[in-house]
Amino acid sequence: MNACMNQASRPAPGQQAGGSVGVDSWPEQLAVRLFALPARWGWQAALESAGAAPSIAPVGPRPEWAEPPSPDSSALYAARSKAVSKLIRRVAFAVIAGVAFAAFRLAIEQKVQQQNGATQRVYWVVLVVAAAVVALGILRALGAVRRSARAISNFEQPYRALRASERQRYEQALRDWEAAVQHPAPHLPQWAMLPVKDRRSARCR
Repeated sequence: MNACMNQASRPAPGQQAGGSVGVDSWPEQLAVRLFALPARWGWQAALESAGAAPSIAPVGPRPEWAEPPSPDSSALYAARSKAVSKLIRRVAFAVIAGVAFAAFRLAIEQKVQQQNGATQRVYWVVLVVAAAVVALGILRALGAVRRSARAISNFEQPYRALRASERQRYEQALRDWEAAVQHPAPHLPQWAMLPVKDRRSARCR
């Protein structure tokens, strides 16, 4: 009997503790629910204290320059060395021949003048032909040196273009690294950059 009376004395749902139904309070509850902000979901940064300093993003190591692999041009360099050696030999021969002719020129011309006119003409023809042959040999050796140098330049042109491009990329990376060291950026966790969506935007879709 007492249990039934205690159960009857309990406030029913929607009633106040004094036994009267909360008819006057439901508009306030409805207004609170209508104007309350919708629940948000997703990651959201936690509030930090005012004295907490943001952590600094770690800076990587200093960029180091590494030479790109160069092409094998040893055969071209060997050909140029051979052409240069031939040029040096011919120039040396021309110098020695010129010095020898200058030393014995007077004696040779005296003996030639003692001969008849045909011998003198032959002497001058031989002298001019010998000088032309020596000069032509020097010019041909010089042309071989120029051709070998041009072949090396044409062969290494793609490598030099690649090296110049890599050097620019390295210098840009070095400038970025120095700027990061002088002005470090605060480190943000990955979840701080995720967008936060709410249920209201999801319902509008």
